[in-house]
Amino acid sequence: MSSFSEDAFRAQIDEALLIVRKVLEANRTPLYAPDVQHSYDDKYLLAEFLTNTAIAATVNVLEAAGATEEHVMTMKKWSEARSVTLRLEVDTHCSETKCKERWEEDDVQHSTSVSGIGKFTSKSKHRVWDHDWKYTVTWRLFAYRGNDKSERVLLRERTSSEELYSCTGSEHASPPIRDGGDCEREVNITWLLQQLSGSMQMGFFIDREKDACKTPRRNPAVEAALRFFTQLSVFCAAAASAFTSSVLTCEVHCKQKVVRDASALSEAGILVPPLALFEKKKRRAPHEGAAAG
Repeated sequence: MSSFSEDAFRAQIDEALLIVRKVLEANRTPLYAPDVQHSYDDKYLLAEFLTNTAIAATVNVLEAAGATEEHVMTMKKWSEARSVTLRLEVDTHCSETKCKERWEEDDVQHSTSVSGIGKFTSKSKHRVWDHDWKYTVTWRLFAYRGNDKSERVLLRERTSSEELYSCTGSEHASPPIRDGGDCEREVNITWLLQQLSGSMQMGFFIDREKDACKTPRRNPAVEAALRFFTQLSVFCAAAASAFTSSVLTCEVHCKQKVVRDASALSEAGILVPPLALFEKKKRRAPHEGAAAG
């Protein structure tokens, strides 16, 4: 997870506030938490609310990635006794399908003058080889129990291929894209699953009675949450990099012109629901709420 920047954080909150105010009714006034009068226990409640919202958002991402409710329940049951790991595997392979020899004219034109006859121009030729390649990418996202990768829940798997082309001066050529082999990324999601109840409700809670609980920020529950989301952030960044390097880099070598929408790999425009806000409640006038008749 990148280092914290207060200016960047405030800019993100300000931008989110503009959207939130469009959604809420006119009498709702969400504000920065320090700008609203609140009790010390409200700080704990805010920390719990934000963490539970982040947990719900992460579960939603898993569901979008292919996890069903049955998958999540299975993984949750695993987490009661063993660790659960989310793993991404990306396999790439580039193999030659065709090689054809041909002669190609040089760009340089040669001129020769013969006395009494005239001037002659010519171009020399050189031999080249056209190579066709098949570039294949296979990726799979799954969760496994403990250290046994065979006991798994497959969330999603896909294989795609593209025809590539290269022209060289040799019959024996290297692939235009280096065969990357296997790319493997993992993150432990045991903590996430342990925060879910049997009915799939978020259950993150800060035990105020523990001696180790010092403040809403300095306590074992929040420390564990921060460790998990830091590891998850690293995993997501590595996964995005793996897709970018394996998919988008082949465009310049495609036999047919291909234009891909890279925005699918960008986090821009994605709703980030956890917002550190309080709502300022307007006091009701004494006559409001009086029983009618």
